[in-house]
Amino acid sequence: MRPTKLLVLSALVMAYSGSASAGAITDPAMGMDAGSFSTALSLFTGFTPSQTTGGGFLDLFNDTGEVITSITFQVTVKPGLVDLIDREFICNGAGDSLPNPFFLTCALAYDNSTGQLDFVFSGVSPAGPDQGIPPLAPGCTSANADTDPCAGQGHFALIFNNGFSLTGDTGGWIASEDSPFNAPPVITLADVTTVPEPGTLPMAFTALLSLSVIAARRRRRNRPMPLT
Repeated sequence: MRPTKLLVLSALVMAYSGSASAGAITDPAMGMDAGSFSTALSLFTGFTPSQTTGGGFLDLFNDTGEVITSITFQVTVKPGLVDLIDREFICNGAGDSLPNPFFLTCALAYDNSTGQLDFVFSGVSPAGPDQGIPPLAPGCTSANADTDPCAGQGHFALIFNNGFSLTGDTGGWIASEDSPFNAPPVITLADVTTVPEPGTLPMAFTALLSLSVIAARRRRRNRPMPLT
């Protein structure tokens, strides 16, 4: 599967596809993988990769209480870089060299006039591992999220290293005159879409059904008796 890239140019939307050969994935790259010890998503305000080596890691956990079915991260680059963005930036979906365990695809949305660049992780499958980012496991909260057995479900990592490497901290996120960045890039959270966990839906339906039955019984008890 080739990673899909989407370029947004003012009011025009143009779709592109990019590919990367093994061991030569283009930079700057943003990869998503499973994580463990991390920071609550609600507390995340921004992340800047190393300006010495251009890479690094960002570990987060889902404290929304629901399944994240789409998540978008944003960064500002120089405007007017349509060809460079399509050629040099990449992120991972389920079928790439570092398989995304949560989402089927990742797309790039770039505003050519402002330099706003979005990394949109989305697409979930009803079966298989790519079902979105689950919330913390039952009984786990922000207070104990980084202790066993809670340091597992609901955690995820963003990787900014060359080739989506899980080791080292070398990548293409350094600001310089020749780079896409006017200043050290700050990756921020732009949008999150969530849905209740599938297991909670039957319980919610049962609760609503019970309330409707109780309301119907009350209406019957309060109905005036017919005159004879």
